[in-house]
Amino acid sequence: MKINERTLTLLATTLWLVIAGCAESESATSPGFDVSISTTPVTVTLAPTSTSTTMPTLVKAPLAGLIDRAGIPTDELAGPIAGFVVDVAWRDLQDKRGGAIGSNNAIDVAIEEVRALNSRTGQHLRIKLRVRAGIDAPDWAKELGGSPIVVSDAQDKIGGTIGEFWIDEFGTAYAELQTKLAERYDEVVEIADVAITRCTTVYAEPFIRNIAEPETVSQLISHGFDADGDLACLFDQIDAHLAWEETRSSLALNPYQAIASSGVTSVDPSTTSRVMDYCRFVLRERCVLGNNSIRWPPLSGRMEDMYAEIESFGAPITYQTAAPARVGDLAATVEWAIERGACSVELPVGYESDLTPDQLMNFTDSLSMNPGCR
Repeated sequence: MKINERTLTLLATTLWLVIAGCAESESATSPGFDVSISTTPVTVTLAPTSTSTTMPTLVKAPLAGLIDRAGIPTDELAGPIAGFVVDVAWRDLQDKRGGAIGSNNAIDVAIEEVRALNSRTGQHLRIKLRVRAGIDAPDWAKELGGSPIVVSDAQDKIGGTIGEFWIDEFGTAYAELQTKLAERYDEVVEIADVAITRCTTVYAEPFIRNIAEPETVSQLISHGFDADGDLACLFDQIDAHLAWEETRSSLALNPYQAIASSGVTSVDPSTTSRVMDYCRFVLRERCVLGNNSIRWPPLSGRMEDMYAEIESFGAPITYQTAAPARVGDLAATVEWAIERGACSVELPVGYESDLTPDQLMNFTDSLSMNPGCR
């Protein structure tokens, strides 16, 4: 079943890309990946043959409710909290290229912990898995194609080294990782969502290139970074998540930060739009759209436009609040997400001090009752 669905989906995707690429577009991006949302995608119906006895794969229900992004919550919060984030570095899972996923890793530990918590409390908490690439990729992956690249974030003043994530060799390694993870965890009922993280730098947000940091831009250019390769990366990372047939994959969106070969930077929301469209076409209901920066008062301009577009796609939608110092009014932030059709919201560290248990429960109930979130 897994091979057949993946093959059929890729064939349908290829047909869609060919037709989209033949249509006129005002986009200035790579012709090979011109999948502008102004082009109406082809609907391909893959009907089973009369001799087929294979049952369709059942996709797990969306993770609906409030999520603790700092880890497993206390038993007392197991009712109002629907799930938690397992945040793990790629380097801690795979110590060599093509190697097996290490046993007794942070994911395995979290699965045992949530099963024990659910057994004690009678609840049904689930896991959002965030395997970080970028600065958290293994050394062997950072050295594919050349030496590691020094990057940093101008706002939070943190950084590290990354690999050439836009090259095919890195993409193959990421796809192999997702295949191995899916083989091990796709059928684990407690794992509801896995983040898409190949094309990342400092944060698990694939559309951020840290363009406010000139030295980071210079480092990327000196290592052969180019717009076509980066655009290919944004699409290919979604294909890699076809390995997850039962589990949904979440894509953290931002207006795309583009870097030209000359080093000139710009912000290109149209690329974000095309990748959104592609994600929903390829992964269908398994593609969870979202953003990791919501706050109150909400961001305006390009961010406001992007939020409206995410809402237009419909469920499943997920959001993460901004850091505690930037989130502002936490209750108003969650209410904003509910009003815009979100299924889940990742809360900041220390949320227990800002929201009462009754507020938490009401928010989880409201999120889970949004259309398409059950």
